[in-house]
Amino acid sequence: MQLNEPPSIGISTCCYRTADDELKIGVAREYIESIIAAGGVPILIPVTQSLETVAAIYSRCSGLLITGGEDVSPQLYGENPHEKIGPVCESRDEIEKYLILSAKEEQKPVLGICRGMQIINVVLGGTLFQDLETQCSIKGHSSKLAYDAESQAAHEIAIDEDSRLAAQLGRETIAVNSWHHQAIKRLAPGLRASARHGGLIEAVEAEGEWYCVGVQCHPESIWDKQVREWLNVFKQLVLEARGFERKRLSTRE
Repeated sequence: MQLNEPPSIGISTCCYRTADDELKIGVAREYIESIIAAGGVPILIPVTQSLETVAAIYSRCSGLLITGGEDVSPQLYGENPHEKIGPVCESRDEIEKYLILSAKEEQKPVLGICRGMQIINVVLGGTLFQDLETQCSIKGHSSKLAYDAESQAAHEIAIDEDSRLAAQLGRETIAVNSWHHQAIKRLAPGLRASARHGGLIEAVEAEGEWYCVGVQCHPESIWDKQVREWLNVFKQLVLEARGFERKRLSTRE
């Protein structure tokens, strides 16, 4: 990559079956369009048994977007599956674990969305509520909030004023959509909670220099419909990726 070129952002994908029981790999169009709108070049990272292929794609990316999708396997944080856990994809879990740990080692910028935030927390040593409706008694949460439409604002979150997220959005409260039934239970070492709703963690970020930000909502589905400021999280990822690539190129000279 040349410095005047837009940075490449690797986007993790999910594995799913169609109504005809055909196994497919893909990602919601909104993730791709959000990276393009932010000035980046999206590169899809497939769910595959070939970690060598994943590593080759990862090496070509200057930043990562870890997307939403299936539940995270509780085996990753030492728990047995809850009776209401949804489908899991262990191959995807392993790929995203590799991506997150590699990015941490290299200090490559990462943005995690919904499941993406959750698996970042798990990979770094945290745990999850496997099913919010039955496991979470935090005041302010209800099962209704977990299943509102992705394109509709469901509630507001309170953002820490000194957080990266507050700086990006330019405000300390903002409307979010809500489309999840898992959430962070125990926060991982090295992460800080940067936004909450009723006590539930709605955003995290890595402590220190590494740019790693996670949000529980789906900004890709709301920034062009109701809350324009959410595009800024994708713009910041692209900006951080450009800075990462600049540093990488300078070390090669």
